[in-house]
Amino acid sequence: MHLLLRNRLFLILFSGQFVSSVGSNLFSLALPWYVLLMTKSTTDLALSGIMGMIPSFFTLFSGVFVDRWSKRWTMLLSDFIRAILCLAMTVSVIIHFQLWLILLLQLLLGIAGSVFSPASSAFVPRIVSDEEIPLATGLLQSMNSTSQIIGTMAGGVLIALIGAPMLFLLNGLSFFVSSLSLLFLKAKNDTPLSKTNASNLSGLKNFWREWIAGIQLIWKFKVMKVIIATAIVANFALTPFFILLTAWVKGPLHGTALVLAIIETSSSLGTILGSLLSAELGRRFSTRWQFGNSLFIMGLMVVLISLVHHATWTSVLTFIMGISMGNVNSYLFAILMRSIPKNLQGRIFGSLSAIVSIAAPLGLVIVTLLLSHVPLFILLIGIGALTIISSIFYTFPNMKDISLSALEQMALSSNDFPHLQKDSLSVDLPEM
Repeated sequence: MHLLLRNRLFLILFSGQFVSSVGSNLFSLALPWYVLLMTKSTTDLALSGIMGMIPSFFTLFSGVFVDRWSKRWTMLLSDFIRAILCLAMTVSVIIHFQLWLILLLQLLLGIAGSVFSPASSAFVPRIVSDEEIPLATGLLQSMNSTSQIIGTMAGGVLIALIGAPMLFLLNGLSFFVSSLSLLFLKAKNDTPLSKTNASNLSGLKNFWREWIAGIQLIWKFKVMKVIIATAIVANFALTPFFILLTAWVKGPLHGTALVLAIIETSSSLGTILGSLLSAELGRRFSTRWQFGNSLFIMGLMVVLISLVHHATWTSVLTFIMGISMGNVNSYLFAILMRSIPKNLQGRIFGSLSAIVSIAAPLGLVIVTLLLSHVPLFILLIGIGALTIISSIFYTFPNMKDISLSALEQMALSSNDFPHLQKDSLSVDLPEM
């Protein structure tokens, strides 16, 4: 770990992303609260939620451009644009609240951010060694969970003290700080590809060809299909769990908002610990063990939560669940960063993010429809059972080749897509 902590480039990236992540979590709490406060309409609140989900579809395609641009410049401009948009949102609500303008700015924020995540994921392997990647992803996952805790705990207090619009401004300032930090970064192999003629730049044919090539690589390997299936099941089943947890605390547990905050904080603390442990667990156990056991433990904890009507034990179980979540998320990103060819990382990370993100709202819709007809504890048992069943597939004999070495074969697969070496779609950004 000491070598990674002496890596100046990683520390700058880590610090900048931590600041912007805290701001984003404050914003995620403040925006729906403010929309509901001003409109008194749950329909308008739902519209805000939909606007927050739409940009996830853009990540399905944004990775193609990320692969062609400088990753650092992509992140820097994404942060800077989002800082301006947050400032515009703050000014607009202070002058006169207009829902349509808030929703438009929220949508633009998401679109501007749709290139940041794949660019960031593709940038990390350029500033850390292959051996440091598991620890780097663990620290980044821990940072996300820590910022979520800070945002959850501080958000409510800050809304009461300074009002939700000021949290919009704080989010903008956090993006500005993050963009400034990126000015001090420079990585090897992060130069944009050379410009080409106008026909290439304007043609959709090259765009679709490069995007399809990334999708083809995803589906070429069984191990990638398994990873995608694992992530989809986890998002489909476990995202609704955290929505149901609120009803579970308020209902069977007869708890308060403070109890809910403690339970959710326990989950985040577990995620931090699991993220930090993932690198060591990855050295000791196989990929099958990591994915299979983590899913099994998560599912088992959900089932036990539905059977134990006690806040303290629920906190303990969500903490254990968080450890497994942090472990599997960090390990998954680590092996993908090490195995995906660098010229394909942007589009593959973007496509994976979009595909997995679609599963979360789908799970929420299904659970919402069932909630009025099915007892709460039955839904929790169903979520846990689905997660446990998905873990059983890792015990099948044909899963024996699900290993890191199988993933690393992908590093050689760019030779199967020779057209990716051409200069199409190369809208250059400055190298700096």
